[in-house]
Amino acid sequence: MDRSNPGTNANRLFARRVVDVEKVPMKFFLVWGLFSSVAIVAIMVFLAAFSSGIVFGIPVDFAVDNEERVYLSYESGVYVVEQGKRCAIWPDEKHSPALSVSEDDMLTMANVADVRVADLTRSDLKSGRLEIVKSYFAPDNVLYSIGMDQHDADPQNGATYRFQSGFNNFEIYREKGGKSELFYSMPRSDRAWTLAAKIGFILWFPYVFSAILLWSIYSKRHPEYVKKAPYLWKKRTE
Repeated sequence: MDRSNPGTNANRLFARRVVDVEKVPMKFFLVWGLFSSVAIVAIMVFLAAFSSGIVFGIPVDFAVDNEERVYLSYESGVYVVEQGKRCAIWPDEKHSPALSVSEDDMLTMANVADVRVADLTRSDLKSGRLEIVKSYFAPDNVLYSIGMDQHDADPQNGATYRFQSGFNNFEIYREKGGKSELFYSMPRSDRAWTLAAKIGFILWFPYVFSAILLWSIYSKRHPEYVKKAPYLWKKRTE
């Protein structure tokens, strides 16, 4: 009675066949490489655009001061919008800070473990210079937690400013005396970039899968380019 070797059965069970890249035509490599690189280039472009402050998505928090200037907290830093122009006033950090402005024009920026207070009356916002009058370490920062929990509303100077966000845009409304009016809205260029980035992220995984599938289909149609893969756990004696 013929009995098979257990080791041989194991080798057959785990045997794999791979494409011999030395036999694949260079033309296919170029076409497949260009097709695959689209996903990588797209992700790099979106990451560079949003992290550099060239393009802005939806902020994590906002605040409005007595002069109705809007402060927005992004992953790329804190910005102020004045007369339709957006200026950077604080660099990016590990966590985007929660924002609040007091009646005496003190801007508080609180992240997970640090609190910084800037005097807006002594700051030059157009040049991006903040006059920090207080800074302290605050582990388990309560101000940050409260700011994130109440990021959709900001009472200031007798009015309440409310933040509303959608799939690819956000708007800030000013409520006073029972009336509500649009105070600030996301620029159209940022809306377009945000929409493109979200659609690109949704399509990224199917696109990468299609690149892998293309390689698999090609190898099945050309079995002459396929060879047995050596076992990595098996020491070569030759």
